[in-house]
Order: sequence, then C-alpha cells, then structure tokens
Amino acid sequence: MKKRLPLLPFLEGKEIRLDTSSRLEWVESSFEETRDWNSHSQDFLGVSVKRRTVTLFFFFMMVCVGLVLGKTAYLQTVQGTTMAHRAESNKVRVVPIPAMRGVMYDRTHIPLATNKAFFSLTITPADLPNDSINRESLFATLAPLTEQTPDQLKVMIKNPSSYEPVVVMDGFPYSKALELSVATSSMPGISVVSNGIREYDYRQASSLAHVIGYTSTVTQRDLDAHPDIYLSKDQIGKVGVERTYDSVLRGSHGEKSVEVDALGKVQKVISTTPAVNGDSLVLSIDARLQKESQDALQLALDAIHQTKGVVIISRPHNGEILALVNIPYFDGNLFSGGISVADYDVLSNDVSHPLFDRAVSGEYPSGSTVKPMVALAALEEGIVKASTTVNSTGGIHIGQWFYPDWKTGGHGITNIYKALAESVNTYFYIISGGFGDIKGLGAEKLKTYYERFGLGKITGIDLPSEASGVVPSPDWKKEVKGEAWYVGDTYHLGIGQGDLLVTPLQIHTTSAYFANGGYNVIPHVVIGKENSQTHERENISFPQYISGVGSPESISTIRDGLHQTVISGSARMLQSVLVSVAGKTGTAQWSPDKNPHAWFTGWAPFDNPEIVITVLIEEGEDGTLPAVQVTRNILTWYFGHDGANSRANDAIDIQQ
Repeated sequence: MKKRLPLLPFLEGKEIRLDTSSRLEWVESSFEETRDWNSHSQDFLGVSVKRRTVTLFFFFMMVCVGLVLGKTAYLQTVQGTTMAHRAESNKVRVVPIPAMRGVMYDRTHIPLATNKAFFSLTITPADLPNDSINRESLFATLAPLTEQTPDQLKVMIKNPSSYEPVVVMDGFPYSKALELSVATSSMPGISVVSNGIREYDYRQASSLAHVIGYTSTVTQRDLDAHPDIYLSKDQIGKVGVERTYDSVLRGSHGEKSVEVDALGKVQKVISTTPAVNGDSLVLSIDARLQKESQDALQLALDAIHQTKGVVIISRPHNGEILALVNIPYFDGNLFSGGISVADYDVLSNDVSHPLFDRAVSGEYPSGSTVKPMVALAALEEGIVKASTTVNSTGGIHIGQWFYPDWKTGGHGITNIYKALAESVNTYFYIISGGFGDIKGLGAEKLKTYYERFGLGKITGIDLPSEASGVVPSPDWKKEVKGEAWYVGDTYHLGIGQGDLLVTPLQIHTTSAYFANGGYNVIPHVVIGKENSQTHERENISFPQYISGVGSPESISTIRDGLHQTVISGSARMLQSVLVSVAGKTGTAQWSPDKNPHAWFTGWAPFDNPEIVITVLIEEGEDGTLPAVQVTRNILTWYFGHDGANSRANDAIDIQQ
C-alpha cells in the first residue's frame, strides 16, 4: 500500500517552479509537521513592471483627469452662457411673418389689386444633412418633386450654414402644397410655406395695368440697401402706384420664435410679434369711365389699323385723374411671383411696346395743342389784342423759305378767336417770330411761357418715370446740335413743331389751367388711404396754386377761342355732345413718311367744367379726326344716361 502525502495548507510561490518538462519538483527535502507557518515571512506572485513605470503611469492618468475636469469647469463657468445659447439656437428659430400688401380700390371702392394665397417650397441650408451621402440622397429625392435636377438644387445653396430659407419652387396652388407637405415631411431642411401674392382684377379695364403697376421679387441691391425692411422673398412695387406707394402698401413684417426638431420642422410656437399689414389705397380712377375710354380708343385704333394711343381724363379743379388709358397694355399678373422668360420676351420684343406708359413717359411733338399758350403769351406781352387781325393767304415767305398754312389758300382775315378755332398757322407764325409790323414773342419768351405752363419739366404726378419733354432755345440748339437758331425755328416752336417735345400729361394740365380759370393743379391718381388696423380713411391732397401766367381777361379770351373750336372750328363734331365743349385739336408732324399724330385736348361743360380730356393717337389718319371721334364717344357716354353713376359719384366728391 502506497503511502499517502499529507495535505498542505498553503504552497508559497517561491517553493515551486515550472521547468521545461512541465513537472513540479520539490525544493525542500521534506515537510515537517512542526513547521511554524505563522512566523514564516509571506511572499507573493511577482510582477514584471517596475515601480517607477507604475508611478509615471499613475501621474499621467492624474494629469488627464485634471485636464478633463478643468475643461469641464471652463465650459460650465466661463462659456456657460454662450454654450447654452448655441444649444438653444439649434432648436429655437426666429421666423419672420410677412405683412400683406394693402388693397387698391377705385374711387367707388371697386377692388383693383388684392392678394391671394401663394405657396413656396424652401430649403434651409443649415438643416440639411452634414454628410455628403445623405445630402446627395435628399437632393435626388427632392428633385423630381420640383421638376429640377439635383445639380440645379445644389447650385441654389450659396451658404451651407445659413438659416435663411432658399425658395426653390413657388406659385403652386393649395392642392400642390398639401402634396408637397406630405412628401417632404421627413426631409430635413425642406418646408412648404404660405405667402401672399398680388392679384390684379382687370375685369373693369385691362388698361389699368399702367396705373396700378405690378410687383416683383426684391433684388439683392434692395436687400443690401434696406436689410431691416425687406425679406428675401418679399414682393416690391416696380411700376405704377405699386412703386410710388410701396412704403405705404407693404406694411411691416412681424416675427415668431419657434422650436424645431432635428429635421428643422416646427414643433412649437414660443412667442409671436404680429405683422402690421400695409395700408390700402383709394385711387381717383373711375373704373367704369376707364373701361369706356379704353373701348372708345380701341375702336378708333382698329378703324385706322393703328395700335397706339392715350386717353387722360381728370377733374380740372384738383387734378384727380378719373381715367388714364394706354394702348397697348399688359397683364400685371404675369409679373406676380416672377415672370417667365418666354412671357417677358413676348412683351419686350413687341414693336408696340406695351410696357411703355405713353401718357406719362411718352415725348411727342405737340402740334397745335400749344397754340393756346402762345396766344395767351402774346396777349400778356402786348404783341396782339383780341381784336388784332392778320390776313392768312396760305402761308408766309421769309427769303427763300415758305412756311405754309394747313389750308390751301389760307383762312383769310383772322383774329385770335378764329386763329384758335381753325388752328391758323399764319397767325401763330407772326405772333411767335414776328412779321411785318408785328414784332413777335421771340424764342426766349416762348420758352419762358412754355415753362410757366409746365413744359420742359415734370408735372409731379404720383406715378414713376415721368418724362419732362424738351423746350428748345437758341442755346439748347447750339449745345445739342451745334447749329445756329433761325427765325424758322421760332415759327416752328410757335406751332408746336420742330424740336419741341411734350408728354400727353403736360398738354392735359395746360387744358386744366384754362378750364379752371387759371389754376395750376398737380395731376394725381391716389386720393386716400385706409389704415389696415383701424380702417379709418385719410384723404391725400395735392396743392393747387395760381400760376400768374395770365390775367383773368387774357384767360377768358383764350377760353372763348377754344369754345369756338367746337362751334365753328376744327372740332365741330363735338356739337353732338349733350353739353357744350371747348378744346383744341392738333396734328403733329414727326416723320416725312408716316402719318402725323392726332391730338385733342379740352373740357366740358364749357361754363362749369366737370372733366378735362386729352386724346392722342399715334400715326392717326385724317388729321385730328380720330382723336375728336374718341372724345365725342367718351363725352357722349359720360354726360348721357349710361354715365350717370360716374357723374353722380364725381358730383358728390366735388361737393365734399
């Protein structure tokens, strides 16, 4: 029987070793039961790392922990407010609230310019995915919805870190907005927003386009000049009343603080500062009279196969424009939200220039419409009296030059009344440049009186881009043309030919002067505004003043002569109108191989004027006939049964 080894209570590490044969060998020769384990010094399994290495490692760890704790303390104490703001800005945004533009009404409160819902698809660059793969995937998914390519979308993102939304598609209806809202609900940085877009109602008269004007998207220049006023998606008035009164119509934007999620989608509204909508405007325009004037002018143009003309109608005592017609015209709705390149090319390439406001910006030879001014100047300067006569034999000779009358053989013995009624050129040659015993006004005095009547400068109408025209003089001709001034230039200046250029509006204001008995009035198309908050109306008035151009006696003489134009002169067709009419015709030569322009300007009734009317037809055939026909048709309607409402509204305003 083999002897069993005693159990060992503990085996110390130094007492064993592992040799190459993996066998344990006893180091001690025997184990005595009497061994004292408690008194024996205990040794442990050793380590191979030196104590110095352990110390250095411990020191390094302490430094790292210290740096972490120090940075944490720095961020929490020194930069705590900044970090909190940055964190908050990642979820809280300030979103602008666009103000709605004010509405425009005619003088009877018919809406002419309103607003309708307008939806846009926008991208907020800072909310897009940071990694290129996810961003490319988003653009690839979004592109078919916008009918654009991914590359086109990427080009729109100018500043990837900007929170300013970029419009990638707009002008779509509510149904499309719902569809896009659902389709983009999980796309970070993509939103469908609602705005207001301008809508013009031309059911009353399409020719109101030049008066009302249109809006278009604000330019970068506007944004740079007024960063505190405009938003990048704002519509700004470009022409017409929209431009002149843009500051009144646009209002002021509000803002709201909203909380957004990681996709940039609004989750909660924190606070709101409401927008203040723009004030509404009441125009002096009578929409019904505008429509009748437009139709009458179009009928005359069609009859002579022409395409361009103007009608202006106003109240002589205060300058309120009741109708301002330009043909051709355009559709301002094409510009709302941005006009397409194709539509703009059609308008800009049209040889009739439908975007051009002929009434305010067009410069034309005046023809005989300036003769009342010349006659008044001659009376005031003592060149002639009302009883002074000249013999018109068909024209006058100055050396080798012949200056003809429009009537072969002349008009015979002519005084100032007949000269105005029949537009006798010979009479005005003589009182302008002199002939025989009559000295004449001369070029400088003609220029002075023309300028007193407002020629050569703007009238001040509340519409943009008004032209000033040209009043030539000897100095002007020498400077501009490098030529000397001759008496023939003075003759031409006295009958409204040569280098004299006027706007239809300037001629219109001179007729208002004679109609009201000697007051200068500023023509205007806005008469009031309505506060968007209180809905109170505030009248807008323009000054009127005595010009001092002529004495009451001289003005009365000219008025009588202009009345004779209808009684026995070149506008006898107007005798069919229900009230008495006064005025002046004009035939303006402007091209040797094209028809002259046809003019008429005057007022009615003669004794107690209610309206002033001016008609210009470019390249009108048969002299002044087309312009007189248009005038007759408009006045017949206005003073007849059909125009009773317009007259009634006008009469109420006059009494007020």
